[in-house]
Amino acid sequence: MVDQFHQENQAYGSITNLLSLPIELIQNVACMAAEGDRRHLRLVCKHLGHILESQVLHTIYVKFHNEGPSLKRNISMIRLLATAPASTPFSRSTRCLVLGSLSPRLNYLLWVYRTKMLRDDSYNPPALSIAEDGMMASAEDKIRKYLFKAIVSLSNLQSVRWTTAKSDEAWCQTIVIDALNSLPAFRDLTIDMDYLQVDLPLSLLQNLSRISISTPSSAEVNSASLHNFAQAIALSSPGQITNVELVRQHYYSSPTTADPSASLHHYLRFCADQGSFLQLRHLRIKNLSFRLDEITSPHLIHLTSLDLSNIQEPALENSFGSTVSEIWIELARLKIHLEEISVSAIPISFLDYLKHYPGLKLLALKVPAFNSREQSEQYASLFFRDGTLDQHVETLEDLTIDASFEDYWCFGEHNISSISSCRRLKHLSMAISTEDLRVPAAAQQSGSVWDDALGVLISTVASHLPDLAHLSITPAHPERFRSSYLSGNSVSNHFVFAREKLVEHLEAYHAPTPLFKLPIVTIDDRGDPKAFEPELECRDDFSFWRYPIPSENHGLDWIRETRIGA
Repeated sequence: MVDQFHQENQAYGSITNLLSLPIELIQNVACMAAEGDRRHLRLVCKHLGHILESQVLHTIYVKFHNEGPSLKRNISMIRLLATAPASTPFSRSTRCLVLGSLSPRLNYLLWVYRTKMLRDDSYNPPALSIAEDGMMASAEDKIRKYLFKAIVSLSNLQSVRWTTAKSDEAWCQTIVIDALNSLPAFRDLTIDMDYLQVDLPLSLLQNLSRISISTPSSAEVNSASLHNFAQAIALSSPGQITNVELVRQHYYSSPTTADPSASLHHYLRFCADQGSFLQLRHLRIKNLSFRLDEITSPHLIHLTSLDLSNIQEPALENSFGSTVSEIWIELARLKIHLEEISVSAIPISFLDYLKHYPGLKLLALKVPAFNSREQSEQYASLFFRDGTLDQHVETLEDLTIDASFEDYWCFGEHNISSISSCRRLKHLSMAISTEDLRVPAAAQQSGSVWDDALGVLISTVASHLPDLAHLSITPAHPERFRSSYLSGNSVSNHFVFAREKLVEHLEAYHAPTPLFKLPIVTIDDRGDPKAFEPELECRDDFSFWRYPIPSENHGLDWIRETRIGA
């Protein structure tokens, strides 16, 4: 009884001490906690509830599918929002709404579990409680009744991320559009239009400052909505639209004629008539053509962030594109000095562009599959050793190098000095070759430290990169796959092998206490990433840092977005 009293008294004292902190410090402490812990902390008392409201309720998720308990939770949530008083925690604090399937008949979880079973033979999915037809029909009635009022109740909503689903019907999409159209603070729309069955009206789009759209490969599917997008861009006031992301899904077959809608020109075609120019700060182009000329360049003078992925090069007559190499030559000529760059192609002109100025903060390279290892490593050497990266070591905060194959783009002895020099990095993502994961350092009797490249990498970043909070490790394809057909089983088996080796080496890693700050390590086998947090283990006469690995019986701590209402 006395022990219980002391434990309760200590817990009360901890809460009392927490409440005595300034609000900003409490919010900073909460930011370091897991999302679930923040939700529980918010319910401790009214004071903490008010302080943490903006964090916990910032984003809500609405997605209906035929799994009974989840369907009940989501219906209950929209009913709560629709019938609540005018001022609620959600109306005050929710800024982002994430929309998925709007149909309770979607068989979503069955697809998820089948996908996991294909990736992992040992995965044992939980039993599903599928809603009966009567329950799904009732859910549809409640969606008709409550969804509009639920969305409208989020009076401070600013951002919507909407992924349309095959099971959606036109009536429920119309409800969403009508509700969004009535929100005064709505400025940011991200929408996957694959299954959009209704047109997006100009009135919904003309007040946006951030636009991100993903369209099917067919130009005819959303032609009216895309026309309205182009009109909204042309009618926007100077400086209103700062972020634009344009994604076209892959073509199932190569087009035989140039498609003008698959280009940046198509979205800017009305601007010349209006005499207006955007002041874009961020631009993302994927699977479209892109050319810098008198039509597009004036919109990009203020650009600081550019994401170019799978740019369609001008193989057809009258195409609206340039080669990737030409794009970087023109950006250098215009003296557009970017702070954030993401690319999936690495021509020499891109490496030359990076040498011309300092100041890059984010760099994400999806390394292409070069024709040979020699060619790939030639480009890697130019990047790491020829001054390309050196220009930005004083400013770079986020570096991602997604290597295609196990060559010099992976972490190793050839680039350790270059990585170590980026002392301001907060996030680093690289691949490690399985050839450099022979024996964990703790188990080595002899041999090279590079038999445990993961251990070398962790110790290197801990001792040289004081601000690094997150280290992400991904596998790359073995060299033997470069010139051969990559079957799904072969690739999957290699990634499973690489993941097991990485986990084995991480579990064996012991860091001396002087390395007082270790990063969170994420191992991503190009499927579900898994995060490991460092832990200080104390023995009788010494202590050391390690990464505890959860046992298989307790499952894996898979990273996932925490959803309110999902």
